[in-house]
Amino acid sequence: SYMFESCNILSNIVWKSGFTTSKVSNMSYMFCNNPITAPNYDILDFTSATTTQRMFDSCSSLTGVDFSSKNAPVLANASGMFYNCSGMTSVKMPVTTTALKDVSALFYGTGITSFAPSSFPARPTTVANMFAYCTSLTSVNLPSDFNTTDCNSYVAFFSNCTKLTSIYLKGMVIKGSGTEGLGTGTDYYAKFANSFAGVGINPGYAIGCKVHCIPYNSSLGNSNPYNAFGTTNSSYTQGTRPTFDETSNHDATAPMGTVLFCDHSEYINDL
Repeated sequence: SYMFESCNILSNIVWKSGFTTSKVSNMSYMFCNNPITAPNYDILDFTSATTTQRMFDSCSSLTGVDFSSKNAPVLANASGMFYNCSGMTSVKMPVTTTALKDVSALFYGTGITSFAPSSFPARPTTVANMFAYCTSLTSVNLPSDFNTTDCNSYVAFFSNCTKLTSIYLKGMVIKGSGTEGLGTGTDYYAKFANSFAGVGINPGYAIGCKVHCIPYNSSLGNSNPYNAFGTTNSSYTQGTRPTFDETSNHDATAPMGTVLFCDHSEYINDL
């Protein structure tokens, strides 16, 4: 951790033969805040890594990384791994497992234009700020093995993704703490505030979003989902619930311009 942090004129690293990171468990902040563009990724071995938190934080000269040939079987914390890598336009994650729990701010402020891995195994407890301020991002397609059943925070998930026009969340299961799934209005607000605020979708909903089992509790009224889209969206005002598609089919795909809700309480309780 912090091995080359803030080496602000570092432009290249030559790793000597025999150097390996196969036993390294903590790679947090390893290259944080330095101008390196390609630190010979072949040498990096994620086999024992449990955390890559802020590993490349503010490495603005990075244009892309491809870790798809790397295995990260015990990686649990990848929060902010590419935080504010503003020049990075593409990324391929290492092969993860459901051990991955924290992906908060993973791509915060990067320049990626799309994210659509064929597989991204994870069982996150938080996706807060995962894609926040990715202002070049136009589409996201998270596969079904990215399962959010245990997720406790979606706060600012896609906040200020001003060009985002397509979101598919195939493994997204929203489950609150209450008997109806969402819990109280306060519970909902704490978990989902500004999840989609400022996205580049008119009128601000998640277009084509495939979301599994978001139970809707009519007794919560305006405390249900409105804050997920922020309180300044021009299509509604704070205290006014947007129009949602409430359906009994938890495998359905939401119509354009809506987020799918369903009320399969027995399905939620079995998760």
